[in-house]
Amino acid sequence: MASYPSSVYTARVIENRSGVVYESSKKTVLFAEDVSKLNDEVNAIETELGISPKGSYADVVARLSAIEKDVSNAGFVGGGGKIVWQNSAILDYVASTFYLALGFFQLQTSNVLGNEAYLIGGLADSFRLDYSNNFIWKCTLSCSNVGDGDFYFGTGDYLINDDGSLCGFFIDNGVGYAVLDNGVGSGRVLTALSTFAGDGTYDFRIEFEVGVEARFYVNDVLQATVSANLPSSLSYIYNYYAITNQATKVSYLNCGPLTFVDNALF
Repeated sequence: MASYPSSVYTARVIENRSGVVYESSKKTVLFAEDVSKLNDEVNAIETELGISPKGSYADVVARLSAIEKDVSNAGFVGGGGKIVWQNSAILDYVASTFYLALGFFQLQTSNVLGNEAYLIGGLADSFRLDYSNNFIWKCTLSCSNVGDGDFYFGTGDYLINDDGSLCGFFIDNGVGYAVLDNGVGSGRVLTALSTFAGDGTYDFRIEFEVGVEARFYVNDVLQATVSANLPSSLSYIYNYYAITNQATKVSYLNCGPLTFVDNALF
């Protein structure tokens, strides 16, 4: 009976009979080395996949289909109602403008000091995220006038401005940070990104490992690893994008396709 997937198979050591020497040219003879090589390959595959990779699903394919979701059809909460991701839409919101077209969207402030533009995205009920599961958040974003505003993008609860739980990126007047808040009044931990060039287009990624650490990447380069103040279980977290103007300039945040991977295996 197979050991896997409950445990990784460990084969017993086998040897050739005394006096038998392995010769690869002998195609009709089975040597201990041949069987040992197959055992090593099986062990390597099972070790790479880990124990019970299908989780609670019928098989690994079903799990991958369930956990890798592009949220291009998610609903987003804003203003006085709810808009649905469509091929094109325009929403005037908080004296700012929100554009949505072909899977991309743009937040834009006015040129008024202190003006805000923000978008809180709620995933479908069948795919709610919380901080009790490992996850990967990734998005391509283009920022402009980052030296004249505060930008936040990542995950958080709905009351993100009221010491709520969050895990994301924060750009404060041109300086980039990884930011975490456990939502229980311990304050926010800001860790400077090792490199951030300011205005431009970047691939941002967060790998959140429950109770261990959160890793923050920019253009696939690890920028910060934070283990302090990690948020824990929360019934519902949101995609969050926000700009607060710190000067009399128009600031933009252009956001490309967003992907979540829930129950991520690290």
